Amino acid sequence: MSNDYREHLIATATEVFEKFAFMFVDDAEKDIKESDVSMSVQSTMKFTGEKEGAIMIAVPDDLHLELAANVLGMDMGDEMVVEQADDAVKELLNVFSGHMMTTVFGEEALFNFCTPEITRLNAMQWQTLKNRPDIVEISVDDHPVLLQFTFK
Repeated sequence: MSNDYREHLIATATEVFEKFAFMFVDDAEKDIKESDVSMSVQSTMKFTGEKEGAIMIAVPDDLHLELAANVLGMDMGDEMVVEQADDAVKELLNVFSGHMMTTVFGEEALFNFCTPEITRLNAMQWQTLKNRPDIVEISVDDHPVLLQFTFK
């Protein structure tokens, strides 16, 4: 991945996490502490149009619930937070994708987006994903988050 897209991913994620989920990206790629991620959620959205590709975000389970609580404006212990957690991640990806596509391709580019998909990842799957060269890792409120933007 070129450094331009990497920087766009980080800048866009920073803006979307802060404005949409009231969460903060910690000094992007510096000082990301190693953490044991046992279970996580990955959301992927494919797109077609002037370019074809996909945008992906993966978050550990503890951030998954915190994100849902912030988006819904509820306490983490609320039953609805657990029920709506996947939808909150999908909506975050939806907003993130729109911002990313506009940033990279401009406001005139036309794309069709598929419905975001959710996949549960175990620790080994998280680590495999994290080690891919096209993955950007950031830290959101001291939690690791994985981002990917691919197109052709």
